[in-house]
Amino acid sequence: MYCSFVDCVPGAWSKWSADCGEVSRTRHIDLVQRNEQRKSCEGLQQTCPDDEESEARETMCTCTIIECNWGAWSLWTQSCGEATRNRVHVGKLATVQKLSCDGLQKTCGKDEVEKKVFKCERPTEKPSGADGCPIKYASLGCYHDDQILPRPLPELILTERDPTEAVWNGRMIDWVNWNTYYPEFICRCAAAAKKLNYRFFSTQFYGECWSGPEAGDTYSRNGEKDYKHCLARDYKQCRKGEKNCIGVKETNYVFDLGDS
Repeated sequence: MYCSFVDCVPGAWSKWSADCGEVSRTRHIDLVQRNEQRKSCEGLQQTCPDDEESEARETMCTCTIIECNWGAWSLWTQSCGEATRNRVHVGKLATVQKLSCDGLQKTCGKDEVEKKVFKCERPTEKPSGADGCPIKYASLGCYHDDQILPRPLPELILTERDPTEAVWNGRMIDWVNWNTYYPEFICRCAAAAKKLNYRFFSTQFYGECWSGPEAGDTYSRNGEKDYKHCLARDYKQCRKGEKNCIGVKETNYVFDLGDS
C-alpha cells in the first residue's frame, strides 16, 4: 500500500543575535511530504512538532571601561584667609570580560574641591639680609635634584607646601609676603636640621626642607644648577654666594650649619 508521511528537514542556522553576551540563533524546519509503498502506514509522521527551532549560548564580551584615580592636589589658591584647592580624576582605559557591557563606567566623576581658612600673618618686613635668624649657617649654592631615590638630600624634614605630609608644620607658603616669608622659612629649616643633628640642609620647591645624615657627601651628586632656578627677594634670581635663597622644583639651595 502507498503511505503518505512527512520528513522534518532542518535548514541552515541563522547568525547569532549578537557577537557576545547572552545570544541565540534559529533555523527553519522544512516539512517534506513523502509517498511511499509500505506494508503498513501505522506510526508514520504526519506533522512536524515545530516549524522553527532555536538554541542559546553565553559568550563573554570584551568591554572597555575607564578606571578613575585621583590626581595630586593643586596648590592652595592663597596662604592667607579662605583658600581652595582641587584635584581631578585621572582616567585610564582598561578592558574587562563581562556578559554585557551595559552599565559599566565610561566617564570619571567631577573634580573635588577643598576649602580651608588660613590664619593671616602680616609680619613687619625686614631689610634685605637682616633675617634675624639665631642659627648660624652658610650657603653652598644651587644644585640639581634628579628625583631619583635616594635623593641628593634624602629626607624631607619640614614642609610648608603639603599639609598631607607628616612633617608639615601647620604653615603654608606665603606667596603674598614672600620677602619676609622666605628667610624665615630658611631659619625654620635650619632649626629642623639642627634638631636632628644634621649639618647640611636645603630648600626646594619654594617650601620644602630636605636633609639627611650623610647629605654632605651627596648634595652635589647631580651637579650645580643655573642660579635662575634659585630665588631670593621679589622672586628674583639668586646671586651666587647669596646667603638666603630658595630652590624651585627639582632644585636644592644648599646650606651648611658648620659646627653650630
